Amino acid sequence: LKALSTAKFVGCPRQPDCLNGWMVNIRSLLYLCEFMQTTYGERSLRTRLLNQDALENTFSIVRQQHGCSDHPTAKQLETGLKSLSLSTMSKLPSSSNCEQELEQALVCLSQLPATSHDREIAEDGDGVLEFDDHVEELGRVELNSFYYTCGFVIRKFLKAHNCETCKVTLTVADSDRRMEHEHHLFAYFKSFSDELGQEFGHLILPTNEAFLALLEMEKIFCNGFRPRPQKVGIGLGLQQAISLKNITLPLCSAESYKDFVAIFVRYRIFWTLRFMNKSMADNVSDKRITMKKLFKL
Repeated sequence: LKALSTAKFVGCPRQPDCLNGWMVNIRSLLYLCEFMQTTYGERSLRTRLLNQDALENTFSIVRQQHGCSDHPTAKQLETGLKSLSLSTMSKLPSSSNCEQELEQALVCLSQLPATSHDREIAEDGDGVLEFDDHVEELGRVELNSFYYTCGFVIRKFLKAHNCETCKVTLTVADSDRRMEHEHHLFAYFKSFSDELGQEFGHLILPTNEAFLALLEMEKIFCNGFRPRPQKVGIGLGLQQAISLKNITLPLCSAESYKDFVAIFVRYRIFWTLRFMNKSMADNVSDKRITMKKLFKL
C-alpha cells in the first residue's frame, strides 16, 4: 500500500484516481478478511468473486429489481439482496411443466432455519468421517484418467516440497519410463513431447506404490465426500480419515505425508465440485446465451 500511495503513471500529466480506488479496495478486502476470520473462523476468501466485475453485476441486478434509487444505501442493498435470494429459491422452473419438478421447485419458506449472529452453529461430531470400505472398483477408463491425475497431484506436491526421498518414492525413474500396464495408455498418448527421447515426454509418472496409495485415498474420498459435500470442515475430515487408514507411503517425514494428503484432498474436492456445478447448469439457458452471442457477432 505504501508503494501504491507513491506510485505515478509515466507520461500522464494528470494522475488518475484509480490508484486511490485500488488502495481502498485492498484495505476493504483486508478488513473483510479479518472480520470473517475473527467472527466466523473463515481462513480464506474467494477474492475472484470480489473483483469489480462480479460486484458490479450483483449491484446492477439488485438495482434493477428493487426500488427507484440508482444509488441505494447499504441497508437498501442488503434488503434487496435478501429479497432476491428468497424469490429465487421459490421460483418456478422456466423450461418445464412437469408436476414432479414443480413439486421440488417450490421451497417451503416457513421451514427455513432461523439465523442469528449470537447463536453458534452446532458441531457435527468430532470432524472425523465415518465411511464404509466397500467402494465400486474403477473401470479401465477411470483407472487411466486417475493415473494421469495422480501425476498432476505429485507434481503439485514436489513443487512445494522437492526432496530426493519423496521424489524417489513418488515418481518413476527415467530408466523405467515405459508403458507396462493398461492404465498407462492415456498418459502415454497425453505426453507433452518427445524431446527427452523417451516415452511419456515431460509427464510425471507415479510409482506403483504411490498409485496404489492414491487409489486407497480415492476410495475414502468417494465414500466420505459425495454423500456430504456441504458439510462444514469436510476437507479436514477427509484428511483425518485418510490419516487413520494408515496407508503405506514412505515419504521423508510425517509432516510431508500430511501435506501430500492435504494437496490430494484439495484438488480432488475442486474437481468434484466443478463437475457437480456443470451437472446442475441449465443447458437451455446456456444455449440461448450462446445463440445471442452468435447473433450479435
